[in-house]
Amino acid sequence: MPSDRLIGLLLPLAFLAAFVGIPAALWWERRRPSSYTRSPEYLAWQDRTSSWQASYDDVVLDAAEAAHEAALRAVDVDAEVAVAEAALVEAARRNAVFHP
Repeated sequence: MPSDRLIGLLLPLAFLAAFVGIPAALWWERRRPSSYTRSPEYLAWQDRTSSWQASYDDVVLDAAEAAHEAALRAVDVDAEVAVAEAALVEAARRNAVFHP
Protein backbone atom coordinates (compact mmCIF):
# COMPACT_ATOMS: atom_id res chain seq x y z
CA MET A 1 0.00 0.00 0.00
CA PRO A 2 1.41 3.37 -0.99
CA SER A 3 0.05 5.23 2.08
CA ASP A 4 1.76 2.79 4.47
CA ARG A 5 5.02 3.27 2.62
CA LEU A 6 4.59 7.07 2.73
CA ILE A 7 3.96 7.01 6.49
CA GLY A 8 6.86 4.61 6.89
CA LEU A 9 9.14 7.16 5.20
CA LEU A 10 7.74 10.37 6.67
CA LEU A 11 7.75 9.28 10.30
CA PRO A 12 11.48 8.45 10.44
CA LEU A 13 12.24 11.66 8.53
CA ALA A 14 10.27 13.68 11.09
CA PHE A 15 12.15 12.00 13.93
CA LEU A 16 15.46 12.65 12.17
CA ALA A 17 14.57 16.31 11.64
CA ALA A 18 13.69 16.68 15.32
CA PHE A 19 16.81 14.77 16.40
CA VAL A 20 19.04 17.08 14.36
CA GLY A 21 16.95 20.25 14.48
CA ILE A 22 16.49 20.63 18.23
CA PRO A 23 20.20 20.52 19.11
CA ALA A 24 20.95 22.77 16.13
CA ALA A 25 18.37 25.32 17.29
CA LEU A 26 19.73 25.24 20.85
CA TRP A 27 23.28 25.66 19.57
CA TRP A 28 22.22 28.58 17.36
CA GLU A 29 20.38 30.27 20.23
CA ARG A 30 23.43 29.94 22.46
CA ARG A 31 25.67 31.32 19.72
CA ARG A 32 23.38 34.22 18.72
CA PRO A 33 20.75 34.79 21.43
CA SER A 34 17.44 36.20 20.28
CA SER A 35 16.74 37.73 23.66
CA TYR A 36 18.01 41.13 24.69
CA THR A 37 19.54 40.08 28.01
CA ARG A 38 23.08 40.73 26.82
CA SER A 39 22.47 44.03 25.08
CA PRO A 40 24.12 47.16 26.50
CA GLU A 41 20.73 48.80 26.98
CA TYR A 42 19.47 45.92 29.10
CA LEU A 43 22.65 45.76 31.15
CA ALA A 44 22.45 49.52 31.76
CA TRP A 45 18.81 49.13 32.83
CA GLN A 46 19.82 46.45 35.32
CA ASP A 47 22.35 48.84 36.88
CA ARG A 48 19.61 51.40 37.67
CA THR A 49 17.94 51.42 41.05
CA SER A 50 14.42 50.10 41.33
CA SER A 51 13.14 53.53 42.38
CA TRP A 52 14.68 55.07 39.24
CA GLN A 53 13.11 52.34 37.11
CA ALA A 54 9.72 52.92 38.74
CA SER A 55 9.89 56.67 38.19
CA TYR A 56 10.92 56.12 34.56
CA ASP A 57 7.99 53.72 34.09
CA ASP A 58 5.62 56.30 35.61
CA VAL A 59 6.85 59.01 33.24
CA VAL A 60 6.49 56.74 30.21
CA LEU A 61 3.01 55.62 31.27
CA ASP A 62 1.92 59.22 31.88
CA ALA A 63 3.15 60.19 28.42
CA ALA A 64 1.30 57.25 26.85
CA GLU A 65 -1.90 58.14 28.70
CA ALA A 66 -1.60 61.78 27.61
CA ALA A 67 -1.15 60.70 23.99
CA HIS A 68 -4.14 58.39 24.27
CA GLU A 69 -6.32 61.14 25.73
CA ALA A 70 -5.21 63.56 22.99
CA ALA A 71 -6.12 60.98 20.36
CA LEU A 72 -9.53 60.49 21.95
CA ARG A 73 -10.11 64.26 22.00
CA ALA A 74 -9.15 64.43 18.32
CA VAL A 75 -11.66 61.68 17.53
CA ASP A 76 -14.32 63.53 19.54
CA VAL A 77 -13.59 66.74 17.60
CA ASP A 78 -13.84 64.85 14.31
CA ALA A 79 -17.18 63.39 15.39
CA GLU A 80 -18.46 66.83 16.38
CA VAL A 81 -17.37 68.26 13.04
CA ALA A 82 -19.16 65.45 11.22
CA VAL A 83 -22.35 66.11 13.21
CA ALA A 84 -22.11 69.84 12.49
CA GLU A 85 -21.57 69.17 8.79
CA ALA A 86 -24.59 66.87 8.71
CA ALA A 87 -26.69 69.55 10.44
CA LEU A 88 -25.57 72.16 7.91
CA VAL A 89 -26.39 69.85 5.01
CA GLU A 90 -29.81 69.15 6.47
CA ALA A 91 -30.42 72.87 7.03
CA ALA A 92 -29.39 73.62 3.46
CA ARG A 93 -31.69 70.89 2.17
CA ARG A 94 -34.62 72.22 4.20
CA ASN A 95 -33.83 75.77 3.06
CA ALA A 96 -33.83 74.62 -0.57
CA VAL A 97 -37.19 72.88 -0.10
CA PHE A 98 -38.96 75.76 1.61
CA HIS A 99 -37.20 78.69 -0.09
CA PRO A 100 -36.56 77.69 -3.72
